[in-house]
Amino acid sequence: RLEHPAHLLRVKHEANARVYEGVDFVGAGYPYGTLVLGQDYCIPWTSDNRVTVHVLPDGKTQVYSTVLYQGPAIHAVINGIYVLSHDYATNTETARAVDAHVECERASGSRPHVPPVRQRGAYRGEVEVYDARQTLQGRAAVSIEHTPTSLQRADVVLDLGGLFGKPLRFSRSRHENKHFYEGPDLFGNAIGYGRALFTIQHVFGEAARIRGREFVMDDTNTLSVVWEIFRGDRCEHVVHGVLRWEAL
Repeated sequence: RLEHPAHLLRVKHEANARVYEGVDFVGAGYPYGTLVLGQDYCIPWTSDNRVTVHVLPDGKTQVYSTVLYQGPAIHAVINGIYVLSHDYATNTETARAVDAHVECERASGSRPHVPPVRQRGAYRGEVEVYDARQTLQGRAAVSIEHTPTSLQRADVVLDLGGLFGKPLRFSRSRHENKHFYEGPDLFGNAIGYGRALFTIQHVFGEAARIRGREFVMDDTNTLSVVWEIFRGDRCEHVVHGVLRWEAL
């Protein structure tokens, strides 16, 4: 089904969207700074796709995923870490670096999303916060603190830089590639496809939820995070950034 020699995509910029006009894709992408969230239909694949493209601060590396749907059912997920190159065909040094990246991705691309659960530590970093109109509201310091209680369970404190007024606490467990968030402040679940973890979390006592993609980049030490924060059924904020692991 996915075997296709090439895909053609025409893009036009319209207001705050990138509109896809075929030949093979119909839909749109919505930029939030260096993040693009897209929804499109791929005609050769006969699938509706949810696309997440997070360009990292170096401006050259992007963390990419596409979730392919048939109705409400997922039938495939495509993930990758891409590097930008303008002179691959003419610059030996560039070609060598890109080839080394591709070989590394082939070796580690299917590694499962498993946080460091054998030691106490935290993912920390700064994220950009956008409102639903794609306007940058500022930056926030974020931490996800893990205290392991077994090889497959940890107590977690999530601090989203004040977006919820307080740190959110929950117990997190994992069974193979399925993850569960079991309160007291956050309840939900997630499923990992390789290094990409797709999450839904509901805030106890509030009409709020978090939908996100968390992507382990290099032996669990670096995490690309993309979170959409909903109040009721409306997206209120889009948050993205890079977090790095610190042992505590």
